[in-house]
Amino acid sequence: MKFPAIVKKQNERMIAYPRNTEEVSNIVKFSNKNAHKFDVPGAETFFQLQNRALAAIRDIYFKHAGQLVALVSHGALIKTVLAHIEGRHMAQLWTPPQMHNCAHSIVCVDAEDNYRILQYADQPYDQ
Repeated sequence: MKFPAIVKKQNERMIAYPRNTEEVSNIVKFSNKNAHKFDVPGAETFFQLQNRALAAIRDIYFKHAGQLVALVSHGALIKTVLAHIEGRHMAQLWTPPQMHNCAHSIVCVDAEDNYRILQYADQPYDQ
């Protein structure tokens, strides 16, 4: 399997320029093992995604302090938030527990940016 036809290394990050659907598939496989190195022109890195998600959560918290709020998003965004809370490096983003489609996670957050995971991908969180 060739990954991808055009790959450039820049500051220890891999930048991919896919030319067809097979190369896109290979990029996805690569990102699943190397989230911390994923960088495709025009796309967010997982670090940027995580920063955007955490900023949105802070903004929502302050606009709705004291209220119960449900946030719905795609798995990659949710995984980056959960990884932040757990203190995981982005290189371990896709390590278990695995999230299936429509998995339900519950996180509590307070004004000091303290997060607590109550449920992770439909399972009680006991760490």
